[in-house]
Amino acid sequence: MIWLDAHSDFHTFETTTSGNLHGTPMAYAAGRAGFAPLPPFPAPVPEANICMFGIRSVDPKEYAALKSTDVIVNDMRVLDERGISAPCANSLTAFGRRTGCCM
Repeated sequence: MIWLDAHSDFHTFETTTSGNLHGTPMAYAAGRAGFAPLPPFPAPVPEANICMFGIRSVDPKEYAALKSTDVIVNDMRVLDERGISAPCANSLTAFGRRTGCCM
């Protein structure tokens, strides 16, 4: 899954300080714990198959959660320094190694 956003949206109900659900979709889609009373996401995306582009605003709890995953994060600094082509190619290569697929 490619996530193009300034925010990682990797909060859970347990970590969000605002309570806004718009900060949680990627964590929910990844099947992270902390979403009771919602049902579990029916087909969680493996964290190793998530690549984020353009991230520039990550709360400390989201940052800590992301550091403990295999999610690939290309923040704005990476895009400013390297453009979009190289990080995108690196991500596709990483997806292929992690999943055994050809892209």
